[in-house]
Amino acid sequence: VLSIGLGLVGAAMIIAEIVNKKAWTKSKHIINQTAVFRVLALFAIALIYYWLMGILGYLITSMLLLPVMMLFYGYRQYKVIVIVSIAFPLIMYYLFVTFMYVPLPKGILF
Repeated sequence: VLSIGLGLVGAAMIIAEIVNKKAWTKSKHIINQTAVFRVLALFAIALIYYWLMGILGYLITSMLLLPVMMLFYGYRQYKVIVIVSIAFPLIMYYLFVTFMYVPLPKGILF
């Protein structure tokens, strides 16, 4: 129900933008190549993360993904990167498995 509502609102916004041609003539849409690269890179990283999840499992894959993403987006405090990359997946794994009883992928290696 919620997804249908969000889809209808999105469709209404698209139709309103198409009907309102004044907004098209006044604004100059400039495509930033860096932004396009970042979006495509994020999509590629997400696909790799999904693919590795089945092989390595949630913990190892997340511990590899977090530093890659943090470095990709310019974060350079290496101590924080190491701590967050280890602590966050462990905490999430513990919360999901222990408290919520949600099994997370373990991978074929384990």
